[in-house]
Amino acid sequence: MEASSRRLAPLAAFLGLAVAPAPAGAQPGDAATALVSTAWCHESSTGISLQTVRLRFQPNGVLLLRKDTDLANGSHTGSNYSARWEVNPGLLIIHEPNGGESRLPMSFAGEGRNTRLTLGKMTYTVCR
Repeated sequence: MEASSRRLAPLAAFLGLAVAPAPAGAQPGDAATALVSTAWCHESSTGISLQTVRLRFQPNGVLLLRKDTDLANGSHTGSNYSARWEVNPGLLIIHEPNGGESRLPMSFAGEGRNTRLTLGKMTYTVCR
């Protein structure tokens, strides 16, 4: 497997990649503004580990993803990934460095600090 493909596998997995029809939602300009306005976080816990995924959409079209895992024994791992992104109505399109493209259904709910972003099967909140 090519190195860039191996590095992007976690990106695809954590964004809940799935090809599906676009839901009704924000217009592309509104969605892009909302995406770049804050960092978006998803946390999950297994009881022995806490995993945090942090997405940062930059206005220049670069998506930065940080994945951190904290284990109950006190150890910590972290990884960084990046890709290009763009918005179409109801879709986030990710252009991966290996030439692949992922299309995620995208929707927003709530407002202010309580805004939730759903990409594919994953829901993100405004990072604390």
